[in-house]
Amino acid sequence: MKTSDSSIFSAACLLTLSSLMPIGAAVITFDSATDYSNNFNESGAAPAYVDAYSYSASTGIGGNSGRIDVVQGAAGDTTASYKTSSYDLTTGTGYTTYVFFRTPSTFGAASGGIPAMIGFSEADNQPFLTALSQDWIAVAILAGASNTNFTMQGRYANNGTQTSLAATTAFTLNVDTWYKLAATFTDKGVTVGFNYSATVEDYGSNGTSLVGSVMPLSGTDMNQTSLSSSDTTAYGAFRTNTNGQNKVVALDNYFVIPEPSIFALLLGGLGTLVFNRRRVRLPG
Repeated sequence: MKTSDSSIFSAACLLTLSSLMPIGAAVITFDSATDYSNNFNESGAAPAYVDAYSYSASTGIGGNSGRIDVVQGAAGDTTASYKTSSYDLTTGTGYTTYVFFRTPSTFGAASGGIPAMIGFSEADNQPFLTALSQDWIAVAILAGASNTNFTMQGRYANNGTQTSLAATTAFTLNVDTWYKLAATFTDKGVTVGFNYSATVEDYGSNGTSLVGSVMPLSGTDMNQTSLSSSDTTAYGAFRTNTNGQNKVVALDNYFVIPEPSIFALLLGGLGTLVFNRRRVRLPG
């Protein structure tokens, strides 16, 4: 049976990416239920909120099966913390993390909620909340009253006290579309805190190719103290707060990549290929 050139090229690129994978990088595609259960701890705002996440074999990025479904029609709030590896953010090395999220066919009418939030926390079992005495850094997408009123904002907590930084102008998210929320956090080095940048990118209805950038964000005022100075163990995490509004239906493909990295540069150029081939099988 003839093997297509595109399949061979996909497999070759994947082997190249794998060989260049930096130590400690996390690449979770949620192809199976154990991708989630074995690598993440859940925490949230119970009992007022229900668990927002559940594994599903439904179609994810690139039309392949496997993703994390988000509860609909209920007040769900869950942070999923990547427990398999920890990261030292005090070294001056930047860390890029991202997750894909899918919008619903109909948006909830009311404002409120966080469709997607990504960052790092001091523990692998604590949510991005202010109720606990904890330290974390993150970037969040905030839901408005319609699909034209989303904003993006940097946030951090020192010993449980949250600071919300300046938000972007409002932007639009389309229905039934995959988006990527990506953020990079870099320790300032001389002074305490982090420089940060983030972006929301449109990957279309199937998540097979980059359509374009939706909104950028950057700042130098993420003045979280312990994670940039004394606490050398941080854990990557992502969160959704539905607030009872249907703003997001699923998440997929979670990454944490230390920078600078040849892998990260290649991933930017070959990202569509990676998502498209989550399970490449050469005909035999």
